[in-house]
Amino acid sequence: GFYVCPGSHRPRWARSCGGPEAYYCASWGCETTGRAAWKPTSSWDYITVSNNLSSPQATKACKNNGWCNPLVLRFTGPGKKATSWTTGYEWGLRLYISGHDPGLTFGIRLRVTDLGPRVPIGPNPVLSDQRPPSWSVPARPPPPSASPSPGNLPTPTLLPQEGTGNRLLNLVQGAYLTLNVTDPTKTQECWLCLVSE
Repeated sequence: GFYVCPGSHRPRWARSCGGPEAYYCASWGCETTGRAAWKPTSSWDYITVSNNLSSPQATKACKNNGWCNPLVLRFTGPGKKATSWTTGYEWGLRLYISGHDPGLTFGIRLRVTDLGPRVPIGPNPVLSDQRPPSWSVPARPPPPSASPSPGNLPTPTLLPQEGTGNRLLNLVQGAYLTLNVTDPTKTQECWLCLVSE
């Protein structure tokens, strides 16, 4: 079996666990995960580690190798909420064998890669032949009359076709309203830009 002990992100009460020279496992009770008879667990550590001998990758990698021990590392709830993954965290892993338990230290760090310069997208080919937004003129209310007679019923007026600019403005307004409904704080700092050329 094996057991894993957290490094510098462990609680202050775990000072007796030592440093990397002891694989952060200087005393019993420091282990938070692993595969051992006593089933070490933790409610606060960032990862769990277990064996994975049955996966196709493990079978291929460990073929004809008696010392192969592929592991599965999973992030816990606290690990998914931790904010310093770009700096990284360290752990120690020790094998549980008779005599002195040999070990190693390992670290996990998030590496952010630059995706390059941002490229603007547009114009939208769906909205070819763009026209400026239509400005609606408020309709005048009909003069009051006692009762409509068949001769003076209002005739329906045809509105001009909406400009494509209206669709774009409606799209931006819809995006803003959606952001505002789902996360109102986002629209306080968010600018929605529309550039039409």
